Amino acid sequence: MKNIMLLICLFLAACASGGKKTAPAQATAPVQTAAPEPAAVVKTPAPPPVDAIYCQRDLDNRVITIKERDSRVPAQSKEDFLCEVHYDKYGKSERVAWANGSKNHCDEVRGRIQTNLESAGFKCSKEAPKGGEKKAQILKKKVV
Repeated sequence: MKNIMLLICLFLAACASGGKKTAPAQATAPVQTAAPEPAAVVKTPAPPPVDAIYCQRDLDNRVITIKERDSRVPAQSKEDFLCEVHYDKYGKSERVAWANGSKNHCDEVRGRIQTNLESAGFKCSKEAPKGGEKKAQILKKKVV
């Protein structure tokens, strides 16, 4: 029985390892072409506004962001919400709330998170803390 299983395994391995062989590419003389015309500049719409609150306590940084979709643009999928609240903690972002009907829901959720952080001793503002990247890297090293 072991011999049969061994033969089957060897057969399968031999069949799986054989690759297709392609014919070598033929060398061709380089073709002289005119310089390409510069491409037309296509303006892309500005990214949707991101509203962020930065909270800091010692070396611990948290960020609460609201990402909004332009309400004039129809949703592309079921996951394309009018607004989303993202909470960044220890360098990882998580979507904690979203809304399709009104942006007020996202504002309320962000306000509740900010209130909870401030009651835990965090200082929150709309301006990113200076040196936040360096402190976040130090914190990641301590956590890992």
